[in-house]
Amino acid sequence: MTKVKVGAGFKPAPTKEDTNLKMLCHLCQSEQSRELFENNGHRYVQCGQCGLIARSRIESAQAASEYQSDLYQQQQSSHDLERRSAIFRPALDELAALRQPGRLLDVGCGDGLFLKLAADQGWQSHGIELSPMAVQQARRRLGGPDGRIICDEVSQAHFTDGYFDVVTLFNVLDQVARPMDQLREIHRVLKPGGLLIVRVPNAEFHVTLLRLSKSLAPQLVVHLYSFSAATLRAALERAGFGAIRVTNSPLTPGDPYGALPLLGARGMEVIKGTVYAAAQTVAALSGGRVLLGPSLTVRAVKS
Repeated sequence: MTKVKVGAGFKPAPTKEDTNLKMLCHLCQSEQSRELFENNGHRYVQCGQCGLIARSRIESAQAASEYQSDLYQQQQSSHDLERRSAIFRPALDELAALRQPGRLLDVGCGDGLFLKLAADQGWQSHGIELSPMAVQQARRRLGGPDGRIICDEVSQAHFTDGYFDVVTLFNVLDQVARPMDQLREIHRVLKPGGLLIVRVPNAEFHVTLLRLSKSLAPQLVVHLYSFSAATLRAALERAGFGAIRVTNSPLTPGDPYGALPLLGARGMEVIKGTVYAAAQTVAALSGGRVLLGPSLTVRAVKS
């Protein structure tokens, strides 16, 4: 997951509250949006209709090229296995509890760590990844036929209809140029009743950091899009999914991005634990309607 630092390059939104921009929302097709902030030449706007936050200008080829680069993959693989495994364990536990192992597709599979963990539990693991370096690493980690890991967009993999029992996207949906197209393709390749698991940063949390204090901006995680629980649910409904359940996502241990080096890993874990506990308390008190954790996990079923 790329972490966007919003230090010296950060600009607050215009002071005029009614600043409207002409931009077609990828989710609801509204043309009304307002500028929230600017970071390193990228303007971020919020749709006035559905609330989706996005870069004001997104080019598909440029977005894909970043994740194809070897430098990006080296940065991702530098985080130790224990920290990355912590993201995957809840999903693996849920799969073990809900379903018999079948075919699983991990979109944006990176170096194949989740695929290997799932394969160890009996799943027939397949992956989609844009980085050639990551694909090589994933194939070595997973073993078996190279065709299980495809270096391309999911729309170009040409899977047959209803091929997979489960599809996962960990910190991917907010980084693709056309997330609705991605969700519709995933809906097509899932079996009826198939399970989708998505993890993304939570817009409510990260934008709140900016509203509280500019000094908290280095903790902001924002990519091409920033989903809240509401916009994530709306996107899945529009793509044809049902039985949608959005929750606060457990956080990665330590401080993998070096955001607060003076505190160290233990200090950061205390902060994260406090934040997550507070977010879970709010969620419980609101009956799951208010989700303020730094990341969200959604489970949905192909109707």
